[in-house]
Amino acid sequence: MDKLRWLTAFKAALASVIAIGIAMGLGWQKPYWAGISVMVVTLPYVGASLEKGIMRFFGTILAGVCIYLISGAFPQNQLGYALCLFGAITFAGYMSTGKFYPYTFFLGGITISIIGAQTFNNLESLWSVTYFRTSEICLGVLVALAVNALIFPQNAGRVLARKATDVMDNFARLLEHATSQYLDDKPTLDNATALEEKLSAQFPKLRALLPQAILDSSNFSHHRYTLQSSMQLLERTFVSIVTTLRSAESHYEKAYYKLLTDELRAYSGSLLQELRSLAHCLTTRTLPPDSTMAAMREAFEARLEELRAQGKPFTYKLEDTTQLMAFYANLCEVERSLTLLHKAVTALIQPGTNDSEFRERILKQRKKWRPDKRRLQHGLKTALAVVFALYAWQWWQYPGGLPSVITASIVMQKTTVASNQKSLLRLLGCLLGGICAALFLLFVTPLTSTYLQFAPFLFLCILLFGWINYGPQRYSYAGFQAMLAFLLMTSLSNVQSVSLKPGIERLFGIIFGVFICGLILRLIWPIIPERELRQTLKNFFSDCGQYLRLYTPRHLSGEAIIPAEQSLEGKLVDLPAVCQDWISQIGLTKDEEGQRTKYHELALSLQSLRFKLQAVERVYRRNLTPALIDRISPALLELNEQLANNFDAFAAAFATGTKPEFFPELDSSMRTLNRELLVMMRKEHLSRSHRADEVAQFLALVRRYRDLTSEARNCQTLISGLDLKILDRSPFF
Repeated sequence: MDKLRWLTAFKAALASVIAIGIAMGLGWQKPYWAGISVMVVTLPYVGASLEKGIMRFFGTILAGVCIYLISGAFPQNQLGYALCLFGAITFAGYMSTGKFYPYTFFLGGITISIIGAQTFNNLESLWSVTYFRTSEICLGVLVALAVNALIFPQNAGRVLARKATDVMDNFARLLEHATSQYLDDKPTLDNATALEEKLSAQFPKLRALLPQAILDSSNFSHHRYTLQSSMQLLERTFVSIVTTLRSAESHYEKAYYKLLTDELRAYSGSLLQELRSLAHCLTTRTLPPDSTMAAMREAFEARLEELRAQGKPFTYKLEDTTQLMAFYANLCEVERSLTLLHKAVTALIQPGTNDSEFRERILKQRKKWRPDKRRLQHGLKTALAVVFALYAWQWWQYPGGLPSVITASIVMQKTTVASNQKSLLRLLGCLLGGICAALFLLFVTPLTSTYLQFAPFLFLCILLFGWINYGPQRYSYAGFQAMLAFLLMTSLSNVQSVSLKPGIERLFGIIFGVFICGLILRLIWPIIPERELRQTLKNFFSDCGQYLRLYTPRHLSGEAIIPAEQSLEGKLVDLPAVCQDWISQIGLTKDEEGQRTKYHELALSLQSLRFKLQAVERVYRRNLTPALIDRISPALLELNEQLANNFDAFAAAFATGTKPEFFPELDSSMRTLNRELLVMMRKEHLSRSHRADEVAQFLALVRRYRDLTSEARNCQTLISGLDLKILDRSPFF
């Protein structure tokens, strides 16, 4: 049982009953709007609830001023009124899909639609409608915030710290397992893949919790950039540990490591100790102790140099010694991530520190503002649906006109699938709330004569709807709609009426609004998940090819990073998750359903591919030894070009919808690289003239390219088994 879900539903029900009671006591027109505002604003965490309450308040005020000005400017000019209304809702729709307080504009668009529809034929009521709606919403917001803050307030900052602690504890388990795998000890995990997938799924949750934690904690708010940087460092640490695990899982003869077992255990143990220490410090809010990682690494390097001076590495197979050096380089990358994370955690906990250093790092990553074509199209479609519903209601005078206008504003989503889902939940919620309201009117209303008698029954109903509303996202919206329908049908006011007519009219209006949105979404700039998935996959592989062609040649020649390269890594970050989202939305017949699993496997491969590209990029950020890099550059460039050609072939397959008969061949380039490595290490003995850490970094780069090649082969196999025809669908499919 989810205690937080029940607690939030309880607070929402209590605050709703209080807010409605106050509004009724003040004699306001529609007191149920205060209760509806409570359900909207009440969130599990106080800071997020406060932010949404403020956005709801300002969204309502701005919308009221906007519709007041439009109505005053065009009292008799229908064309001017319609054009201004269209422009206002287009702007609200555009901004509601952005990142700058989107709920303010989403609520503003809905409020403009509601007030405009209510006062279209009665401008004299414009002030009273705007005043009472604003007053009722503000009352609901204030009561919701008071109840949420006074009754078992929940702090997102503490939850974030606890979840981050759990993540780092699991990092330690995964790293310990990787070390045991390499040292041929007994594995410490029965299923490392399951833990890896679990950790990968935690990052979206942490990112979603981050802004709420900043709102709830003054310390986190003061160090917001440090906190954002810490989240990025957590993901970087995860990539480094997964890369280390992959190198440990490879099957080859291992004997050389036995000469360095004690030093390797000590070094990996210091990394584990640092991870667990940072996790403990987040929980206890104490400063992390000095790290022993650097000292253990120096001891390992000293022993390594001693063995090299004795010529020991040359008595073992090349694969054995190079794999040890690559594994050691991966551990060094984990150490680098943990060193930065140690610094960030110290800045979060130590009093008086500022986050200017982390601020500069975060601000450099932000993209410059530019118009978004998709968002503009969404705003235009929303405005068209609202204006059409409003004038259709005026022309035809069908029942449920106001709900149809509101529905057109709410149900219009970016994609047809999302709109269908919201439409279905809105209809189901309306039916659920209507049925409950009908039973309420028949069996409860006749037995109550005052609000105090009525309130306990109202509390129980809202508690049920709140429990649904704060549940999983796939059906939560139905709970809010059920509450809305219930309050509208029971017509809570100073003069109670017993009638099913409001519910029936509202249901008809919702159906009409859903029909309008569905038609517009399919006829005007339709966004079809199948087509979007196809384009997303094409873009992902195209960006991968471009990434390799820009990044590797410039680094191997010692040139500086150019801005275009830095933006490419940002492009690759979110695309695997976007693919998973589109895959879940594609429509398939029963016979085609097996293809969904194959596409999900490809999306997981994309995530792995992204990690491997990041791992290559991490090596390039180090100071690689020119003598070693210059020697291997021709072989690496050849393999790099073949990998880029493969990614281009993958992109072309999704662009054209047809799979090539064969993909560019990778084996010959890999053989060239392995042969060149053998000559360098065994015949020319280039490693003797360089320090162990320099050789390790060089071998880590080679190892990362091997991993990248292996993942590219996996993509070849997966794409060969896909049916690309299912990605070409009609908007009406």
